[in-house]
Amino acid sequence: TITREFAIRIIEAREFASTALTEPGATEVNGLEWSEDAKQLLGRVPEGLIRTMAQSKIEEHAFKQGAKTITSRIAQEGITQAQEAAQKVKPSGGA
Repeated sequence: TITREFAIRIIEAREFASTALTEPGATEVNGLEWSEDAKQLLGRVPEGLIRTMAQSKIEEHAFKQGAKTITSRIAQEGITQAQEAAQKVKPSGGA
């Protein structure tokens, strides 16, 4: 079952991660500069909602740390946080 709280987080993630960093020439999003290594890490995340969530978590993590540039370390930590959040969601349809 998808909870209201989960749906709100997804909607907010889509609004927060409004620019795809995998587009050619994109280096700055939401006031944060992305290193090439960090962009490559994000590019390995499956496209769509999962990548949007990962980008949101990465940017949120960078803001919390006060970083102006997203490095590969910050990106990996944000991706890990996104994976942990995704694991908390229980798939529906089972007994």
